[in-house]
Amino acid sequence: MSEPGRLAGLLGAPMTDRVLAWRRGDAVTVAHFYARVAAWQVVLAAAPGARVALHFDDACEFAAALFATWHCGKQAWLPGDTLPATLDRLSASVDAFAGDLPGGLQAPDTGPSVVPDTA
Repeated sequence: MSEPGRLAGLLGAPMTDRVLAWRRGDAVTVAHFYARVAAWQVVLAAAPGARVALHFDDACEFAAALFATWHCGKQAWLPGDTLPATLDRLSASVDAFAGDLPGGLQAPDTGPSVVPDTA
C-alpha cells in the first residue's frame, strides 16, 4: 500500500507539509512520515512470518516501522533491551528482527528526513 490511507485518518486532515515531530531540532513532516511508513511496508510485507521484533534508537523511525507492521497485519514484538540473552530468547518467538537489531531488516532511504526549521 503506497499511501497508508488508514494512517491518514489517524493523523487528521491530509496536510502533508504539517510538522508531525522533531528530530535533532529539525521538523519531520507528515509527508516524510508517510514515505517512511510506505518504505517499511514494502520491507515487512516481503518478510516471512507474522511476528517482527522492532527496536530503534530513533523514535520517528520506530513509529513508522510500527505503523507499517500493523498495516501489514503483523505482530510487533518490542524487546526492552538488545542484550544478547534477550535477543537469543526472542529469536525463538519471532520470525524477523527489524531496525537497530543485529541482522535487522532495514527500509530503504526515502530522501531527506527533515525540513530545516525556518522559524
